[in-house]
Amino acid sequence: YGIKPVPGKGTFEHKLYQHLISQHLKSAGFEDVKIEGRVGDSQKSIDILAQSSDGAFIGYEVTLSFDNLLDNVRSDLSAGCSRVVIVTRDKPGMAKAQKLIQNDAPVTNYQDRIEFRTMADFFN
Repeated sequence: YGIKPVPGKGTFEHKLYQHLISQHLKSAGFEDVKIEGRVGDSQKSIDILAQSSDGAFIGYEVTLSFDNLLDNVRSDLSAGCSRVVIVTRDKPGMAKAQKLIQNDAPVTNYQDRIEFRTMADFFN
């Protein structure tokens, strides 16, 4: 159709969510928001990387399938994110993500740095 696709990786739905979240963050005042961003020299790209006014990095992981969720969260934290926000389609998906995080011993040590949101949270 001659329309430039939205940036990002994955399915159309995943890319769309990345775009919508990044637009929401920019309108909320975040100046530095990158789709598939990287912290410093890290090789791990993060679905959406936002830098807060105090310089802290916040990683947003769009989670439509749960196969690599734990690896993504571990990688984001080790790359230097001060917080990781796991974003799911809906509340049942959020409950599944929370259960995975709670049942993973290495990640549970960082529960105070992990948040959960649904896509609806970015439209309020």
